[in-house]
Amino acid sequence: LFTFTVGPNVNCGDEITLTFQLRDGAENLGAVSINLKTGAPRIALRENFDAAAAPELPAGWTTSATGGQQSWKTVANRNQSRPNSVFSPAPFQAGVNELVSPAFSILTPNAEISFRNWYDLETTFLRNRLYDGSVLEIKIGAGGGEWRDIETAGGAFLAGGYDGLLDDCCQNPLAGRRAWSGRSGVNQTSEFITSRVKLPSAAAGQTVRLRWRVGTDVGTFREGQYLDDVLVADGAACSCQ
Repeated sequence: LFTFTVGPNVNCGDEITLTFQLRDGAENLGAVSINLKTGAPRIALRENFDAAAAPELPAGWTTSATGGQQSWKTVANRNQSRPNSVFSPAPFQAGVNELVSPAFSILTPNAEISFRNWYDLETTFLRNRLYDGSVLEIKIGAGGGEWRDIETAGGAFLAGGYDGLLDDCCQNPLAGRRAWSGRSGVNQTSEFITSRVKLPSAAAGQTVRLRWRVGTDVGTFREGQYLDDVLVADGAACSCQ
């Protein structure tokens, strides 16, 4: 156990690099560097979907569905953190299923959202045509702001981003949009991946809501999408002792 103090010119939330010189007696084992951010992350939103009894959603979360879709619900059969995740099916009828977060406040232009993301959504075998898909949207402002795709609004994926454009062949209401589709991960079966997105800088100083939408067409059904461990980190909090 050791402690250290950063210099007075380091701002709260800045990234610093610690370099450790390792030795075993007289033998030099080399140097190891670790990057850390000063302060504790400020959490604007955190949800693991475990407090609500399945199939209910946590307080403040809402869902709606159109066409042949069904509402999002909490389930226990797949999760990143037990017992629950939140799930949308992907039926063979055309429709859209929406999951809306509670409103939360963003203070800085550096806010990021991360969540665990599992999906199995209809594509061709080679994944060269994407039929069913899921998108993330944002509404900025406490008033009547419009929903916009997270990328169109100025956000940027840092990991686990969209797979491509949804095909316009078969009545998917989200056709023509960039989306998650196919299988999550790089293996032959879907797995939980981490999706990370930098929120639009325009969200700073605003109230924000997030919306996940699964759009399906009239083709083949797949299992759907599961989300877990949603976290919005917004800057850092520091204190002096």
